[in-house]
Amino acid sequence: MFVKFIVQVFLILALTLIHFGVRSMHRNLRKQKSFLIFLFSALMIILCMSFPVAHESGVLMDLRIAPWLASFLYGGIGVGVLTTVVMVLYRIMLGGGGVYIFLVSYIITVIMLFFTYNKFKDKKYLTKLLFTSGIIIFHSLLVIFFVRMFKDLSFFITSPWFSFGFIVYPVLTNWFVVFIIETMHENDVLSHEVAKSERAHIASQLAASVAHEVRNPMTVIKGFLQLLRSDKQLSDKYQHYLITMELELERATAIITDYLSFAKPGKIKVERFLVKDQLNFVIQTLTSYALLKGVEIRCQDRMDCYIKGSKEKFQQVLLNIVKNGVEASNNNSFIDLETVKRGESVIITIRDYGHGMESEQIAKAGLPFYTTKETGTGLGLMVCYQIIKAMDGRIHIDSKLGRGTCFTIILPSEE
Repeated sequence: MFVKFIVQVFLILALTLIHFGVRSMHRNLRKQKSFLIFLFSALMIILCMSFPVAHESGVLMDLRIAPWLASFLYGGIGVGVLTTVVMVLYRIMLGGGGVYIFLVSYIITVIMLFFTYNKFKDKKYLTKLLFTSGIIIFHSLLVIFFVRMFKDLSFFITSPWFSFGFIVYPVLTNWFVVFIIETMHENDVLSHEVAKSERAHIASQLAASVAHEVRNPMTVIKGFLQLLRSDKQLSDKYQHYLITMELELERATAIITDYLSFAKPGKIKVERFLVKDQLNFVIQTLTSYALLKGVEIRCQDRMDCYIKGSKEKFQQVLLNIVKNGVEASNNNSFIDLETVKRGESVIITIRDYGHGMESEQIAKAGLPFYTTKETGTGLGLMVCYQIIKAMDGRIHIDSKLGRGTCFTIILPSEE
């Protein structure tokens, strides 16, 4: 019996590794992440159910619950439900006794997952282990209860060791599966971060050299433009031309400043400050600009939350993101700002109801020189990411085309 369990564990772990191997070898398959999770989870479940461990009492046991839970935890509710449908259909096709026990126990477990899934899907490794282990123990006890209750089906668990294995083997298998998935996912994230850092380093060197070379002649040009404007003999038409040229020159200077701040962030003055004050500053600064675009900036729940970092740099982050939101919004729209404190973190959300972004655009957001704006450089958001990272925080983007974008800034609280 133990050997059969080992075979099932080997099949599950091998297919889990193959799944990640296929994704890493074929980068274009990353877009079909949900489909791959469904495909491999369903395959693991079918193999486990095809080669079950039989007890002398007639009870059949397998480790299908480990890949089944993984389909929910890493694929989402949709993938999990689809995997459940495949599992149910295959169980009905296999026939035999205990179908009703199988259906009732899994229906109850699925209902439990629906109510608890959102609380645990994005948690840390240990929390996921405890959550999935709790679900497995609950499900196993549920099956044992039904087996003992329906004595007429002759499904008795007479051996306490079998009952023990009925719970422990799936839990241990689940630990292995979660460990492998979390480890491989962490390696993917680290590889992605290393690649981003290398690109950022190259871009910063290029930005610094270009910015310095261009800034010097621009300073000379600006000086001569100001001298020309002081000539009172020039007509209003030419004065207007000079003003336009100077404004465009200032815009170019602002772009170069973005390049330099990206290349050389400089020293940061660290202090403890109130988030509410910075939100008020941003609202006062951008309200006129937003009204010109037909957008209203609203702020809700301005709680007294303290964070630590550079006040000026944090203002730069808020101004940049809110300004981007205003530019992406339609006429008669809103920008909603909100601050909440959850545990040891302060969460600031900036939501617009504009064009929104595709998943590919979200993935590239924050990369140097990537922008969705015709006149942008892609460095403004990159600098925002750097500032928040320096403050031990992170930025999360949630967006849907036609519905708008929500930027979530998560920072450690300094109460």
